[in-house]
Amino acid sequence: MVDDATIEERVLGDALPAVGVPAGAIDVEVECGVVTLQGAVEGSDRADELVQRVAKVPGVRDVAAMIRVFDPRVA
Repeated sequence: MVDDATIEERVLGDALPAVGVPAGAIDVEVECGVVTLQGAVEGSDRADELVQRVAKVPGVRDVAAMIRVFDPRVA
């Protein structure tokens, strides 16, 4: 079984960079294998890709995504 700290490291070090999201843009919390994502990302496609990528991290049981989506073209 993968511990929560290892899951968090993998999410921050692998999943976020893989979809082009800076680590500081998303807060990541892990409890009993459930990953909670809070923050903002550019575009709904990127948000969806991030959730899918996090869900594939070994040890993740579920993903709770509280992600705001923004469009940089809108002021």
